[in-house]
Amino acid sequence: MRLSCTHAALVALVLASALAGCGTSPASKANARQVRAVVTQFALAHDARACDLLTDNAVQNVYGGFSDPIPEARANCRARSRRFKGQPVRITQVNVINDTTAKVGATTPDGKVAYTVVVRKTGPRWLIDQITQARLKQS
Repeated sequence: MRLSCTHAALVALVLASALAGCGTSPASKANARQVRAVVTQFALAHDARACDLLTDNAVQNVYGGFSDPIPEARANCRARSRRFKGQPVRITQVNVINDTTAKVGATTPDGKVAYTVVVRKTGPRWLIDQITQARLKQS
Protein backbone atom coordinates (compact mmCIF):
# COMPACT_ATOMS: atom_id res chain seq x y z
CA MET A 1 0.00 0.00 0.00
CA ARG A 2 1.35 3.37 -0.98
CA LEU A 3 0.76 6.45 1.19
CA SER A 4 0.64 10.01 -0.02
CA CYS A 5 3.00 12.47 1.68
CA THR A 6 0.09 14.08 3.53
CA HIS A 7 -1.27 10.73 4.67
CA ALA A 8 2.19 9.56 5.72
CA ALA A 9 2.71 12.76 7.72
CA LEU A 10 -0.68 12.26 9.41
CA VAL A 11 0.17 8.65 10.28
CA ALA A 12 3.53 9.77 11.68
CA LEU A 13 1.82 12.43 13.78
CA VAL A 14 -0.73 9.94 15.13
CA LEU A 15 2.01 7.42 15.94
CA ALA A 16 4.11 10.06 17.67
CA SER A 17 1.11 11.11 19.76
CA ALA A 18 0.35 7.51 20.67
CA LEU A 19 3.94 6.82 21.64
CA ALA A 20 4.07 9.97 23.74
CA GLY A 21 1.07 8.63 25.67
CA CYS A 22 2.93 5.41 26.40
CA GLY A 23 5.80 7.21 28.12
CA THR A 24 6.00 8.12 31.76
CA SER A 25 4.44 11.52 32.27
CA PRO A 26 5.39 13.81 35.16
CA ALA A 27 1.97 13.12 36.72
CA SER A 28 2.52 9.37 36.46
CA LYS A 29 5.98 9.70 38.05
CA ALA A 30 4.51 11.78 40.88
CA ASN A 31 1.78 9.19 41.43
CA ALA A 32 4.36 6.39 41.45
CA ARG A 33 6.39 8.26 44.11
CA GLN A 34 3.27 8.80 46.23
CA VAL A 35 2.22 5.15 45.86
CA ARG A 36 5.70 3.95 46.81
CA ALA A 37 5.69 6.29 49.83
CA VAL A 38 2.33 5.09 51.18
CA VAL A 39 3.36 1.41 50.91
CA THR A 40 6.67 2.14 52.64
CA GLN A 41 4.97 4.17 55.41
CA PHE A 42 2.42 1.41 55.97
CA ALA A 43 5.10 -1.29 56.18
CA LEU A 44 7.12 0.71 58.71
CA ALA A 45 4.12 1.80 60.82
CA HIS A 46 4.08 0.40 64.34
CA ASP A 47 1.08 2.31 65.63
CA ALA A 48 -2.38 3.62 64.67
CA ARG A 49 -0.91 5.59 61.75
CA ALA A 50 -1.14 2.34 59.80
CA CYS A 51 -4.94 2.49 60.11
CA ASP A 52 -4.96 5.95 58.52
CA LEU A 53 -3.22 4.55 55.44
CA LEU A 54 -6.06 2.10 54.67
CA THR A 55 -9.15 2.80 52.55
CA ASP A 56 -12.56 2.45 54.18
CA ASN A 57 -13.03 -0.76 52.19
CA ALA A 58 -9.76 -2.26 53.45
CA VAL A 59 -10.31 -1.34 57.08
CA GLN A 60 -13.86 -2.71 56.96
CA ASN A 61 -12.73 -5.97 55.33
CA VAL A 62 -9.83 -6.60 57.70
CA TYR A 63 -10.97 -5.08 61.00
CA GLY A 64 -14.74 -5.02 60.57
CA GLY A 65 -15.51 -8.55 59.48
CA PHE A 66 -16.62 -7.21 56.06
CA SER A 67 -19.79 -5.70 57.52
CA ASP A 68 -19.14 -3.64 60.66
CA PRO A 69 -19.67 0.09 60.21
CA ILE A 70 -16.48 1.82 59.09
CA PRO A 71 -16.07 3.89 62.31
CA GLU A 72 -16.25 0.66 64.34
CA ALA A 73 -13.77 -1.07 62.02
CA ARG A 74 -11.36 1.91 62.33
CA ALA A 75 -11.70 1.77 66.13
CA ASN A 76 -10.88 -1.97 65.98
CA CYS A 77 -7.81 -1.21 63.87
CA ARG A 78 -6.60 1.43 66.30
CA ALA A 79 -7.13 -0.91 69.26
CA ARG A 80 -5.09 -3.65 67.57
CA SER A 81 -2.41 -1.22 66.45
CA ARG A 82 -0.69 -1.47 69.83
CA ARG A 83 0.59 -4.84 68.65
CA PHE A 84 1.73 -3.67 65.19
CA LYS A 85 5.40 -4.17 64.44
CA GLY A 86 6.60 -2.28 61.40
CA GLN A 87 9.25 -3.73 59.16
CA PRO A 88 10.87 -2.51 55.98
CA VAL A 89 9.90 -3.93 52.61
CA ARG A 90 11.76 -3.96 49.35
CA ILE A 91 9.54 -2.59 46.61
CA THR A 92 10.12 -4.57 43.44
CA GLN A 93 7.52 -3.02 41.14
CA VAL A 94 5.16 -0.04 40.97
CA ASN A 95 2.51 -0.07 38.27
CA VAL A 96 0.28 3.00 38.17
CA ILE A 97 -2.69 1.59 36.27
CA ASN A 98 -4.63 4.85 36.01
CA ASP A 99 -5.26 8.06 37.96
CA THR A 100 -6.92 6.18 40.83
CA THR A 101 -5.41 2.68 40.94
CA ALA A 102 -1.90 1.29 41.31
CA LYS A 103 -0.41 -2.10 42.06
CA VAL A 104 2.82 -2.57 43.98
CA GLY A 105 4.98 -5.66 44.30
CA ALA A 106 7.15 -5.92 47.40
CA THR A 107 9.08 -8.46 49.42
CA THR A 108 10.44 -8.74 52.90
CA PRO A 109 14.13 -7.78 52.97
CA ASP A 110 15.10 -11.47 53.21
CA GLY A 111 12.94 -12.28 50.17
CA LYS A 112 10.92 -14.94 51.97
CA VAL A 113 7.50 -13.27 51.64
CA ALA A 114 6.09 -11.44 48.63
CA TYR A 115 3.29 -8.89 48.80
CA THR A 116 0.96 -7.52 46.16
CA VAL A 117 -0.55 -4.23 47.29
CA VAL A 118 -3.45 -2.50 45.54
CA VAL A 119 -3.39 1.22 46.21
CA ARG A 120 -6.31 3.53 45.37
CA LYS A 121 -6.53 7.29 45.25
CA THR A 122 -9.25 8.50 47.58
CA GLY A 123 -9.65 12.22 47.19
CA PRO A 124 -6.15 13.70 47.16
CA ARG A 125 -4.49 10.74 48.97
CA TRP A 126 -3.30 7.33 47.88
CA LEU A 127 -4.37 4.66 50.39
CA ILE A 128 -3.92 0.90 50.63
CA ASP A 129 -7.01 -1.00 49.49
CA GLN A 130 -5.82 -4.60 49.47
CA ILE A 131 -2.79 -6.66 50.43
CA THR A 132 -2.10 -10.24 49.49
CA GLN A 133 0.94 -12.17 50.56
CA ALA A 134 2.67 -15.36 49.56
CA ARG A 135 5.58 -17.26 51.01
CA LEU A 136 8.33 -17.62 48.43
CA LYS A 137 10.21 -20.86 47.98
CA GLN A 138 13.83 -20.56 48.94
CA SER A 139 16.29 -22.40 46.72
